[in-house]
Amino acid sequence: MLDRVRSWLPGAQKKAAAPKQDVEGSELMEWIVQKKPMTLLDVRDQKSFRLGHIKGATLIPGYELQQRMHELRTDRMVVVLAATDAKAVRAARLLRSGGLEALVLKGGMVKWSGKLVK
Repeated sequence: MLDRVRSWLPGAQKKAAAPKQDVEGSELMEWIVQKKPMTLLDVRDQKSFRLGHIKGATLIPGYELQQRMHELRTDRMVVVLAATDAKAVRAARLLRSGGLEALVLKGGMVKWSGKLVK
């Protein structure tokens, strides 16, 4: 009985760890090298994408994402790529609301130090 009382004392209940929301560039590079199953989703505009993107990335501009979410595989994680975090965070929230697992490249493409293709 005393154990049940203790479980209700302040601080006795542990909070669940928050799910991962973003990924560092170095970790993403490792995942790419390891060929981890994921979708790299670039939500920038077509012009920015053509100037340079991560090899294998799928382009769905942010303004088209809601209408085109059905094109994404639901059985793998989506890593959202944008110029900066703010746009990517909005896109990731939309994807999560649709039931997809979505992470944001921390710092965006501005901070990406890996190779880009044109």
